[in-house]
Amino acid sequence: MNSFLFIVPTLNSYKDLPKLINSLKEQTYKNWRILFIDGNSNKFHKKFLRIISKEDERFGVIEQSLNSKGIFGAMNQGWNYINKNDWTLFWGSDDWAFSNFMLEDLNNKIIKLNNDLPDLIVCKGTYFSKNGKKERDSYFFKDNKVVFKNEFKKLLFCGRTPPHQATLFSPKLKKSIRNYDLKYFIAGDLKFFLNASSKIEKVKILDFCIVKMKIGGFSSINGLKRLKEVLRAYYEEYRILFFVPFFLRYVRRLLSKFEKCI
Repeated sequence: MNSFLFIVPTLNSYKDLPKLINSLKEQTYKNWRILFIDGNSNKFHKKFLRIISKEDERFGVIEQSLNSKGIFGAMNQGWNYINKNDWTLFWGSDDWAFSNFMLEDLNNKIIKLNNDLPDLIVCKGTYFSKNGKKERDSYFFKDNKVVFKNEFKKLLFCGRTPPHQATLFSPKLKKSIRNYDLKYFIAGDLKFFLNASSKIEKVKILDFCIVKMKIGGFSSINGLKRLKEVLRAYYEEYRILFFVPFFLRYVRRLLSKFEKCI
């Protein structure tokens, strides 16, 4: 039976977590669990996590290692807790499930693959403003399709990046792909996919929204730092051709904003 593991780094975010928690408790598909990896939060946050983990055995809590700093350091710890049947998602404290049927629909789509499982399943996410207004969709490709290694690399080179919170990591990836690069504090997801592209053989892309995300998170308010990290990630991967994916990435984003305006 397929199971879903949500790895969620936290730091004093107990006021945001109820929306995420309730969105999973209300799922019609019940075979899931959450692992909170807490980065030395205050006593109020720790008490909150302690209470919910006692109320429901599907909630687990571990302390973040001092040697694994930042969000991506916490995510690195999470790889050690993936079980053999887990499809793994990395969410933030202010993310929540798109609908009560999200996991049931996902499970049905995985079953239809008839054990011909991809390394990644890349879905869609939707960003919302603080007042609940839909802002934009986040997607890798607007279609239902399967892509293999060379096409996946080509899409990355064309400036596309799988939306991190909407990407499911297959159970079979646990042994071959493990670490986020801790030199990256914001664009670690991009760097991860660039590094992993040589090991990913098959990707299933679904035109299916699974997660709602709040605009205004850490990466949003640190735009210049993110820009520098994106530039560095592309340069380390493509060297003198780094400007191609960098340019296409932001042209595509500008075009998406223009489409929204019209």
